Amino acid sequence: MRDVHLADLAGRQFNRVSLRQLYALGFSEAAVVHRLANRRLVAVEEGVFAIGPVLEDDDWGRWMAAALTAPRTV
Repeated sequence: MRDVHLADLAGRQFNRVSLRQLYALGFSEAAVVHRLANRRLVAVEEGVFAIGPVLEDDDWGRWMAAALTAPRTV
């Protein structure tokens, strides 16, 4: 069920989610590491992830990732 909520959130944020949001959805650090190892999540900025794969020409996704790295934006 957490993956469904993750997909919903990422879909509203141009395929980007912050680590803080993942924790709020109930993901543990081990769950995040597991998804990174399996390429289900891809680190795109420090503390910001995309649901893989990541498109090269995704300006909206890059802008959302930048916004998610800023303090108190989520």
